[in-house]
Amino acid sequence: MATAPPPGIQDWVLGLVSGTVLGGVVLGVGGRVAMRGVAILQEWPPTFSVGGSATIVTLGAVAGGGFALVLRDPYLRWIGVLTILLNIVNSVGGFLLNQVVENSANTVGAIEARQQFVTIFFSTFDARVSLLGLLLQLFVASRALRYWGVRGSLFILPVIALMNYSIIAVAPVLAVIRLGKILENSTDYSIQNTLRHALFLPTSREAKYKAKSVIDTFCTRFGDVLQAAVVFGGTAIGLGVWGFAWLNVALTLVWLAVAVQITREHRKKTV
Repeated sequence: MATAPPPGIQDWVLGLVSGTVLGGVVLGVGGRVAMRGVAILQEWPPTFSVGGSATIVTLGAVAGGGFALVLRDPYLRWIGVLTILLNIVNSVGGFLLNQVVENSANTVGAIEARQQFVTIFFSTFDARVSLLGLLLQLFVASRALRYWGVRGSLFILPVIALMNYSIIAVAPVLAVIRLGKILENSTDYSIQNTLRHALFLPTSREAKYKAKSVIDTFCTRFGDVLQAAVVFGGTAIGLGVWGFAWLNVALTLVWLAVAVQITREHRKKTV
């Protein structure tokens, strides 16, 4: 007679399956909405008065053609997708950290002690992220770009994130999550931030000023919207720490695939 799997295994499987499915749905629907929204923005003709006569100018032209540049160039499109994914993964990871800190604080006791626990935790957390980020920027960022190049350095942060959330999915302990997020956030603020600008070096002058502005604003904010949708949907279906960790594992694997595409397009522009 077959026996039911232990509750821990059930939670693990539920988190893995639900997280992967939710991530796929959000990315698929979000991508379609983004493309449709960009198309509408480019085609909608607001009327301006120029020299006493009505002149129709599309928002694509008002934005300097930035959206058109991103949609036309595969390299820029993949950079936009990378920006969205990075924002989702990092924000969901921050939500995951907040949940674990809140759960740990609830075991402390009095409300004053809980507040002190949370305050001390995040103050030391932010200080360590800032210090490590500074050290990485001073001593690692330039050397990584020198020895591994832009294409090789693209994989530093996603590999760290993949290892981080894989460990969290197996051992969701506050000390483990804190260490992983310190390394992830400090790498994001230093090496990845430098790399984000270096990706535009082989592009045209027009892309550097127009397409980059679109990616830095629209794609970043769209990533915020998708992150909120992921957290809301995941919470609604009962994803716990395991579920959100496995969701980030799935998204990070997609992130690595996007990084591969960027390296291919970057090679075309530089070789």
